[in-house]
Amino acid sequence: MQIRSSIHRGARDDSHAHPAAGRGVVIGREVDVLSGQIGEVGARSAAGRFPSPNPLFAGCPSLFLQTACATRHLSAAAALVAVEETGLLLTLNPRMKDRIKELRRVVSECRVTIAAAAPADASAQPVRAEIVVLADANRYAGKNRAVATATGSNLDPAWVAVQRELGLSAALTDSPYVPAEKQTALAAVLDEARALGPDVVAVLPLHLDWLKKDVASLIAEINKAAVPVALVLEHDNDPLGVQDAVAGLVRLLAEAEVKIALLRCDISVIGAVAFGASLGAVGTTTALRHLYPTKEKGGGFNGGARIGIYVPRSMAYRALDTLNTAIALDQEHQERWICGCHRCFNRPLSHIHDEVAAYQHSLTAIAELGQNILDASSPLHRQHAWVGQCNHAQVTNMEIAAETGLNWDPPKFQGAWHKLAPSLPPLS
Repeated sequence: MQIRSSIHRGARDDSHAHPAAGRGVVIGREVDVLSGQIGEVGARSAAGRFPSPNPLFAGCPSLFLQTACATRHLSAAAALVAVEETGLLLTLNPRMKDRIKELRRVVSECRVTIAAAAPADASAQPVRAEIVVLADANRYAGKNRAVATATGSNLDPAWVAVQRELGLSAALTDSPYVPAEKQTALAAVLDEARALGPDVVAVLPLHLDWLKKDVASLIAEINKAAVPVALVLEHDNDPLGVQDAVAGLVRLLAEAEVKIALLRCDISVIGAVAFGASLGAVGTTTALRHLYPTKEKGGGFNGGARIGIYVPRSMAYRALDTLNTAIALDQEHQERWICGCHRCFNRPLSHIHDEVAAYQHSLTAIAELGQNILDASSPLHRQHAWVGQCNHAQVTNMEIAAETGLNWDPPKFQGAWHKLAPSLPPLS
């Protein structure tokens, strides 16, 4: 689904958009967002703020925001992506009994919210956005998650059918979790996805050993199936903080003969796109920034998690209370804690107090970082820019730790990506 919204990205807007009557665009068709009536419209430009170097489909951006579908999350997230011009990935609750009914509800709500996104400052320059919306059934998460099998049915054709009915640009499969070493189950999921049609993307929720230890088998099965893939990586902290996993991902991106996306992730999506991924999705909450092992966290919808906020100078998420402690201790370097994103407007990060404001700022700042890196002139320049940024952030984090006395170690993903530096060809 692509929804057109005329909005002002340069305007400061800390409020949530209110649903109102409007019109959206769904893949070349004009839709009355209240009645659902569809009429033909002319062809549109597929570019935008985040054109993918290797798009999953025509007009697909390289950066997505991944959100849960509860109304309090959905309305704020939909309004945010309308301003930032990213895509929106809707993530259903795995306990939802009627997933199809729920998807219809949230898509309708997205149409209204995005179409109603309005500028806060009439003097700002308007930006024309076409918002791509995709849907993740999330059956792979939770204590009772579905697990892939080599026999029987893994995927529901009705889930693909409703995404087509709603006009989504691609249909993501409702895939089960694929444990380590279960190659026949992996092949079964991919074969079923291929049989569902050319607009289908096979979601692969994977044990991390597929990237760490068995990436050759993973690549072989993906290439054999010849179906686009969206990865979801399981780990109790940060899957791309593991060096072998980063190396495996980079090899997969280099050797896969199909489009590869990365869902349910954090800042590392920029690195993934720089190394060839079609898109990456940043979760609005800690629970949506990776897949928790069931034995650790119950699958990821952990309501008790602390609020995480992206700190631009350290290129990392930190707990909001830890951030405020650092700001109080670091009186000699207050410039470290000022954010220049268009949502913060050079205010200290201490002005952010709640989860919604935290992810609104976080996506805005990550989007600006992503734009700076992914606008580089060639794939190699993008890769060098990302790896160099990781190295710089490592140094900044070590300085903060030394000067505040806090446990402020560099996130492991920064070191894991930076270790790729010796393998990169030099820039000419």
